[in-house]
Amino acid sequence: MTSRISSRFVSWGGLPLGGVLGGAAGSAFGAAATLWIGAAGMTLSFLPAFLSPLRTPRGTSLTTR
Repeated sequence: MTSRISSRFVSWGGLPLGGVLGGAAGSAFGAAATLWIGAAGMTLSFLPAFLSPLRTPRGTSLTTR
């Protein structure tokens, strides 16, 4: 139960920050440009995990043979 509460705290804690940043970007760039920026950011959000060394298995029984 503690992990579920922690994950809610982390995920819901970013919502006000995202709202403020989205509102500021909407005011500065306009609604259409802000939506395109958000779409591009969501599309590219997989890159840190994809390029990290965590996706390669290490020390498993399949790689030691």
